[in-house]
Amino acid sequence: MNITPIANNIKNYGPGSKVTISEEALEKLETSIREGRFDSFQPGEDYGIRQLEELDEDIIGRVLGKPQLSTTFTNSQVSEKARELSMLMDERDDALRSQLKEFSLTISRDQLAEHFGEVGRKIDEAFSEGSITRQEYEDLNAGLKKYTETVTAREERRAAVQEVLRGNAKAMDAMMRRGASQKEIEEFAKWNRETLSDRIDELVKKSKEYDRELMAALIERVRGGEDILKPEEKGEPG
Repeated sequence: MNITPIANNIKNYGPGSKVTISEEALEKLETSIREGRFDSFQPGEDYGIRQLEELDEDIIGRVLGKPQLSTTFTNSQVSEKARELSMLMDERDDALRSQLKEFSLTISRDQLAEHFGEVGRKIDEAFSEGSITRQEYEDLNAGLKKYTETVTAREERRAAVQEVLRGNAKAMDAMMRRGASQKEIEEFAKWNRETLSDRIDELVKKSKEYDRELMAALIERVRGGEDILKPEEKGEPG
């Protein structure tokens, strides 16, 4: 994309215009447009153009949503590598799905274990290479523990919601097929609304799909450089 027309348009607002924009800001604008993002400028005065470098993190955060990072560092001075690794543990749902390139209704246990294990492996490698300090290593591991539980619990509940909703749909379909009265349908809808949260909670308690002990074992396997499943678990010869 050629940024020149944009630059010329900015310069030609007319006599007395005080709009100014740096080369660096223009580059940011070009990148944003090319990537389909609009986090580098703010609509408002001067036809939506302002000095892009003046935008602070709060404004960008309101547009995109701030990262919800699991890691809290002990020391104020943090290495670039440690910050980079902490960004891998953004608890937001869209951030996780973007990393996994997964946009189905739920994310499976094995997908999560693979992801958590890979993050852990990168933390281990950075520490072995001396790219992060012992304290940063401990902080990142604490962050990974929080990240793992936060994301797993969310996906576990999402899966429970999907199962309950499927059950509701089947029950309603059965009622309609047998010719249920309007009163029966209304009573079912009322019961469904009143008990929905409790039924989801109960299903989460009973579900073994995201068993934490198994998850931990799979994560350690990936973190150690092994495949998520052993050959015999895949149905292959050992």
